[in-house]
Amino acid sequence: MLRAIKEYILTCFRGEHTDYSWDDNAISLRAEACDPILYRYTDGDSLRQFVFIVGFREPISAFYADAEVFYEHLTRWLQQGLPSLSPGQTPQRFEVVKTAAVEKQRYAETQYELVCRLIYYQEGA
Repeated sequence: MLRAIKEYILTCFRGEHTDYSWDDNAISLRAEACDPILYRYTDGDSLRQFVFIVGFREPISAFYADAEVFYEHLTRWLQQGLPSLSPGQTPQRFEVVKTAAVEKQRYAETQYELVCRLIYYQEGA
């Protein structure tokens, strides 16, 4: 699931947001613990959620300059599309649970996180 979400998020960064990179750990993606099943149907299918955190590290100066605009753009963009999932899984929607907020500030960099969840339909048990 994380791989599909990462590939989807990468499409946002291609071209216009080249300052961010998975390779230098400026962007991170991790799963958050949650109850995955939102609703179980009688035939064994279910409506599920996958909660994840997108983390960013930036110079402090970037936070005050244009970071707010970037995170608003990313939030809107996430809510407009869906990733491709494994067979039997049909994505329904992204939801932003917590908008980008400063998580830590150290010397010359700021770390902040965007908490999201992907709601999807799962066939079978």
